Amino acid sequence: MMFAKLKKAALVLFITCLIWIWADLSLDKDLAGQTMTIMASKADPQLWVTIDGKSEIQVKADLRGPTTKISELNKKIQAGEEKLDVVFDPVKQNMENPGKYALPDVRKFLAESDKIQDYGLTVKSAHPDKLENIQVVAMKEKTLPIKCVDEMDNDIPNAKITPDIITMYAP
Repeated sequence: MMFAKLKKAALVLFITCLIWIWADLSLDKDLAGQTMTIMASKADPQLWVTIDGKSEIQVKADLRGPTTKISELNKKIQAGEEKLDVVFDPVKQNMENPGKYALPDVRKFLAESDKIQDYGLTVKSAHPDKLENIQVVAMKEKTLPIKCVDEMDNDIPNAKITPDIITMYAP
């Protein structure tokens, strides 16, 4: 009789603890004003991508997610173990042809990134909310001679350069 009451009390205590743990984990927390870096992908050497004339750009984002994930991410950011870097791949954005493009919804782009998905976060807002100047340039493999010049851009005669010709991607 006493054992049955003790067993019932332990079960109620266990279920109550599970409910409290579940309730705590289900609460969301905000992480406002986080600096995120959007970096142009270098995966395809035949495409040179710039965003506002640079290879990377920083945006501010307000993130939201489970308290434990936000705390974990914030701790890693403070310790310098994590950076909120997102790679901009023009192929995934249907921008693989040379030209000038715009990214109309930065918030959506950040929300779909692997890093945000891995942490199970949502992006509430992003500033700027769109990127207007994304340039995609086609690169071709070219064989180019190497020359040695001084600070004034004058050829240095008899300079020995090894190798004197290289093959690289150039516009």
